[in-house]
Amino acid sequence: MSKAINKKSDPIQAILNCLAGAAFIGAVLRVTASGKDLFDRLDTTTLLYLAVAGALLMMRQVKSLAFGDFKVELDQVKKVAEEARSIAQIADNAAQYQVTQQPTPLPKIAPPPAAAASPQSGAPQTTPASTPQLPPIAPGTHDDDPWKGVFGEKPEMNNRRLSAVVTPMADDSDWYKIHLVVESTSPKNAPLKGTVQFFLHDSFNNDRPQVPVRQDGIAELYLKAWGAFTVGVLADEGATRLELDLAELPDAPYKFRIN
Repeated sequence: MSKAINKKSDPIQAILNCLAGAAFIGAVLRVTASGKDLFDRLDTTTLLYLAVAGALLMMRQVKSLAFGDFKVELDQVKKVAEEARSIAQIADNAAQYQVTQQPTPLPKIAPPPAAAASPQSGAPQTTPASTPQLPPIAPGTHDDDPWKGVFGEKPEMNNRRLSAVVTPMADDSDWYKIHLVVESTSPKNAPLKGTVQFFLHDSFNNDRPQVPVRQDGIAELYLKAWGAFTVGVLADEGATRLELDLAELPDAPYKFRIN
């Protein structure tokens, strides 16, 4: 492709060279044809001819430089737009799934005892079939990383994959953006459906959000966090367990991985 572009640009450069040569010849003719002294021959018109010749010779370089500057500006605008979009996605998920992280882990609160069925209601009420109940999962033995080793320590299993991308927040060096994705590795033969439950660090006010799978077969979650932790996932109504330690992501910022 670069060769084709160079060939296309050669005629343009040749035309510019011809015009520059014509302007230069015009300046030379004004100097040699006049009977005035050399100093007087270099009048405003002659200098204008020379300036036009130089400008024509530099036009390709100036155009390229101007385009380069414009490209840099576009890249900056694109970065700002991407940052704004990711922050909006984090805010949307925080509101939808209540996944705001606290600066320190929240104190453990024992769940209230299950209410007994009232005589009027008969048997205990059941959850509607549209909201499947995933099996209960107990935290592991790592106090600072509750889901470490609980979900099998594998991010890929049963044609399902858990991945994550961690990037620093542009306006705050102490916080990071996390994009979690659960998807099928064989979308045609084994599409991901239903609901995916994420298991997060206990410093999130809702550390077990359930996220519906989109029509394209992907469940994703956007988070804002100050340090790494292990993410667990239940998919396929609990039949598939996935686990990913964010501290082991090679592309994640070093400061995030050691927090």
